[in-house]
Amino acid sequence: MKPQERVRQAVVSGQFYSGDPAALKEQVRDLLARARSKPDPEVRGLIVPHAGYDYSGRVAAEAYKTVQGRKFDAVVVIAFLHRIFLPGVLVDDAEYYETPLGRVPVNQELARKLRVFHPLLQGKFDGRLEEHSLEVQLPFLQEVIPDLKIVPIFFGEQDLRNITALAGALAKEIKGRNVLVVATSDLSHFHPYGTAVKKDKGLIAMLERGDFEAVGKASVTEKAEACGMAPLLTMLKLSKEMGWKGPALLRYENSGDVTGERNSVVGYAAMAFKREKGLGTGEKKAIVAYVHEVLKVALEGKPSPALKLGADILDEKRGIFVTLKIKKRLRGCIGQIVGQTPLRESVRDMALAAAFEDPRFPPLTLRELGEITVHVSFLTVPAPVKSFKDIRPGTDGIIVNHGGRKGVYLPEVATETGWDAETFFRSCALEKAGLRESELGEATIEVFQTEGFGDEGD
Repeated sequence: MKPQERVRQAVVSGQFYSGDPAALKEQVRDLLARARSKPDPEVRGLIVPHAGYDYSGRVAAEAYKTVQGRKFDAVVVIAFLHRIFLPGVLVDDAEYYETPLGRVPVNQELARKLRVFHPLLQGKFDGRLEEHSLEVQLPFLQEVIPDLKIVPIFFGEQDLRNITALAGALAKEIKGRNVLVVATSDLSHFHPYGTAVKKDKGLIAMLERGDFEAVGKASVTEKAEACGMAPLLTMLKLSKEMGWKGPALLRYENSGDVTGERNSVVGYAAMAFKREKGLGTGEKKAIVAYVHEVLKVALEGKPSPALKLGADILDEKRGIFVTLKIKKRLRGCIGQIVGQTPLRESVRDMALAAAFEDPRFPPLTLRELGEITVHVSFLTVPAPVKSFKDIRPGTDGIIVNHGGRKGVYLPEVATETGWDAETFFRSCALEKAGLRESELGEATIEVFQTEGFGDEGD
């Protein structure tokens, strides 16, 4: 690759996946639509296969469905080189990677920080990589991640020194940042179906236990096989450093399940690592107390204090609603579906808006302050569903949209009313969005989930 070109061109377009942009987009969307997984805001790392989409596409889709619609500062993709030998790890210094769906920018700032962590992490490679393991991830990522930026990483030599160097660099540089890490590997190669399943299930069990040493030993003794063993082991080391759970298996198949040819197959697995979910009880109580304090000092004409609570979730830009009640009757509710600022700031902003800017109510008074109860809801990123039949009442909130008219219901609405999915959807569409009966079939539906907490008895 010449220095002035700075773009990694696709090398397996038209072979591993369609080279036609429209056909490729349709294929990826169809695979995602058929996936059984649900978007999960706690997912921080993925293990995905890298065969042609006709072979491993539906397995990969299960992993990518879990992050559909989420925004990240960067997606780190850990791949490896099938055809070219390098002694270390290539953290590519290219500016863009290109697929039929367009160019994907590289997060240069994070890539540079990784390279300076250890001499084994290098950035220069002139010429074509002729490598598919990372490339086949990109169309999926382009479809599911808005404003995608990547950090492309390739193992040359898959040894312990390189694994340790990369895992250490990632643990240092992604801590406190909104980053997704994707490791790519296929599993056993060219065994009869039964042998392959036994080998692959054994490796998956070791991965699920997070047993780094057992996986490494099984690889050396050939009791387990994976062409991307270094990416897998890096994820195990990294997950321990980051305190992630997993990985949990999302789907396993091999090529025999696709083609019916079982004499010689290749295994594929999709797995997910998750952050420990949400907030602890003490943290929730502290946030509710903070809302009460914000309202109190506002009514006294004083500036709001900062929310000094060391929970990582508060640094994320996520949707939020703050609801105020007096004797279980609504007194104000304001929120935003998509976060504009970190939650530690938007908690304050939405609390003040609910108290003083909800157009349905007069501003809160000092006399009412002692009667107020608070409920806070943190939202996941909305994800589209095909129809109201996909809504889970009591679990999913909904956004109904048509022709610029939008209605939103939190999950609590279905819980409080006892509505089924159809009634929940119809009320949101007709009463909140103001749609006509004839427009219901054309309306789009997105679902989101909430983590809600508040005063006792609220």
